[in-house]
Amino acid sequence: MAPVRVFIDTNVFLQLRDLKDLTWREVFKKADEIEVYVVPVVIDELDQKKTSQKRRLRDRARAALELIDRASDADDHRLVLRPRAPRVMLCLARAPRPRWDDLPLLDPSRPDDQLVAAAVAEFSGAFLPSIRLQNENVALLTCDRGPRIRAKHMKLPAHTPPKGWYLPDEADERDREIADLKRQLDVARATRPAIAAWIGADADRDGPMVVVVPSLPPLKEPVARDLTGRWLRRNREAEFPPPAAWPSAALDIHRYVSPEEVQRYQRAYSAFASAVKDYFAQLHELVAQRASTACIPCFIRNVGSVTAERIIVELEGSEQLSYYDRESEARMRGGSLALPRPPEAPLSIMDRVLESDHVRSLKDLLAKPTKDPTSFYRRAAGERPLRAASWECEEFRPTREFECRAWFRAPEQLPAEVFFRLEISARNMISPVDVERRIRIELMPMDWSDPRAREGLPDWISDTLVGKTRLDI
Repeated sequence: MAPVRVFIDTNVFLQLRDLKDLTWREVFKKADEIEVYVVPVVIDELDQKKTSQKRRLRDRARAALELIDRASDADDHRLVLRPRAPRVMLCLARAPRPRWDDLPLLDPSRPDDQLVAAAVAEFSGAFLPSIRLQNENVALLTCDRGPRIRAKHMKLPAHTPPKGWYLPDEADERDREIADLKRQLDVARATRPAIAAWIGADADRDGPMVVVVPSLPPLKEPVARDLTGRWLRRNREAEFPPPAAWPSAALDIHRYVSPEEVQRYQRAYSAFASAVKDYFAQLHELVAQRASTACIPCFIRNVGSVTAERIIVELEGSEQLSYYDRESEARMRGGSLALPRPPEAPLSIMDRVLESDHVRSLKDLLAKPTKDPTSFYRRAAGERPLRAASWECEEFRPTREFECRAWFRAPEQLPAEVFFRLEISARNMISPVDVERRIRIELMPMDWSDPRAREGLPDWISDTLVGKTRLDI
């Protein structure tokens, strides 16, 4: 097959990838050889662009002129750009000067028309617009619409470069400024700690969290009685010698327990048994109270390469919530699912001696615990003006993560929507990190088969409530 002779405009050099890298058969399906022709007007335009203020335009023009110089040094004014599939050659066109009077559709003052006229003159041997070109393997490749239309008027095939041939968009001045600022920020971050923070352990860190307070029916009386019996059988009342045997038992110091201690224990055990019965009768209320006392986990991570010095984490929440410093305080005031514990059976005199702790040394009693500079500690109430909690750490090192928990009691009127906000600052941070999240607290009717209703209950109670086991424990 004869070579396909392609005339290109200046933008083919400036806007497209290198000629050797183009997928030529995407346009010229059966071509085995492509001859890319450069006409004088294209060289003139490249000379004008080689001093452009735009870096890529300047570099592309200079690279194109270098190829043209190499082609001009060859005897046949040709330069092989690619050896095969298809073979691509850069050729310098040597068309005679057009007779513009014979080309009334073209304007000699237009560089694009000069390109079209050169293509026609190179291969037609005539300049009348009505004449058919002698070489059917001639085409124009241009990025502009105007020369394509005029080429077709001259019976010269014209093609548009495929989108995949174009270079990526060049960043404008604003994009370059943004890139420079990002580089400056990266430099600053390399010398400053980078802290990431989020509220809640769920995957959706931006949407509102939902805290569900279950509304449950009381346990059925047979179920409550069965559960009460199980717990009492597991914690049976201690037995002591009958009163008649006490005088003789008193001679054995290992066994002797006074009648007064036995009576106190028996009264305490009777109160324990009543408390167990009340526990299961009121379990639906205890579950709701416990769910109303909730915990919101908050996470702080040092994602940079610099230690945060004296980092302070402050947690603020809505005014309608009640806050607790520790889980033990929250459970004590907000309700606990812990089962009543039986009283301790009284011990004999010898047992008391054997079970007593050794006296701690004066040195141990006076020693003050030392603080680990890499650990977080709660700040005293007077040091934190916010309404929830505050922690501090002297050295929060890279890759470390800290989880803090905010314990609160939900308002009585539900549903309610509240918020929590984290503010993290450090001595060597440029600016604080602020994170906020909304939390929706809802009262939801449910039965005991719902896993959320049994959360926090011992397994044997949970299994009984869903009918999984009827075995005594």
